[in-house]
Amino acid sequence: MSFTGETPAADHSAAGDLFAMADVMLWGDGAAATEMRIWRGRRLTLYRHRGEGLSLRRDNHHLSDEFSSNLALGFMHDGAMTSASDGETVTQRPGDVSSFRMDRPLEARMESGSYLTYVHVPLRFLESRGIDTRQLNAQGWPACAMCHAIIDLATRIFDEATDEEALVLETGIAEILVGVLALHDSDPHAEDVTQKTRLRATQLIEENYTDVDLDADRIAAALGISRRYLYGLFEGRGASIATMIRDRRAAHAEWLLVNEPSFSIRRIAYLSGFGSEDRLFRTFKQITGESPSSYRRRHTTYDVAAQVRESGYANTLPVAQSPVLPAAQPAAQTAAVPMAQTAAEPMAHVMSADPSFSFGP
Repeated sequence: MSFTGETPAADHSAAGDLFAMADVMLWGDGAAATEMRIWRGRRLTLYRHRGEGLSLRRDNHHLSDEFSSNLALGFMHDGAMTSASDGETVTQRPGDVSSFRMDRPLEARMESGSYLTYVHVPLRFLESRGIDTRQLNAQGWPACAMCHAIIDLATRIFDEATDEEALVLETGIAEILVGVLALHDSDPHAEDVTQKTRLRATQLIEENYTDVDLDADRIAAALGISRRYLYGLFEGRGASIATMIRDRRAAHAEWLLVNEPSFSIRRIAYLSGFGSEDRLFRTFKQITGESPSSYRRRHTTYDVAAQVRESGYANTLPVAQSPVLPAAQPAAQTAAVPMAQTAAEPMAHVMSADPSFSFGP
């Protein structure tokens, strides 16, 4: 779409979002030629900008808006953009990636003729997967092969996917994003052993969240550490160990509710690790504000299994296939408890891509 001037905040187009989320100024030989596109999924929002230059500023009066619960990741195809937040400045050129928390003040200036794709992902989703989003504000890095896969999926959503296919591809993007951001959320002041232990705990959740008996005690025992030490690993990171387990189960239940219409609510409760329909109901109501049945009715269902097989991204879907968490063992033995190899498998086909790619047209 093309736009000039101010757009009302109630406009839910790409331009409407842009003018709602920040104070914006456009310039160039023809600001009317600026093109913006938007796609809204169940969890992610994708934006694509190509055209004249712009400057934007998010001040304190913006930080309680609908966008403040997101992390914004920018993938630069062409041109350049300089952004600043919390005293850090990031300059992006073709092939670069940046990340910003939208609950922090932000200033950005994009050169005329620039072209980029932005992905907005909820902070809560990332934190429930063990990502420390505090470490991701005002960060920039060269793109990797997994970033290439994200751009490929986003392009398919914008240019060729049906509504049903787009929702399948969205799941793939979300899962790959977790892998990308896990490489860049490390606390530079934390000891290496702390980082590794935290990663192993996160992997155990991912591999075993469908086990109704999974809790902090079992994870601590498997790692050979105390429950207190385990909780300390995630202190201040946005989500506690218990919240991460709960939210991971809820995300899987959400996926099953939408994509497995023949499954009863009771069956979904057990497949997701909640153990009972009542427990699923209470948790789902707390997180989403509605019952599982109501959530299911609001979303269109379709043959996801067939779409996934055709898309080639079946391994990125959040379906647990992992072995049962090992029983508690003495600390001397648990230090060698292996992580299930399935955690790394979803990225195998992505990492085989050429790592020297660029986002250029």
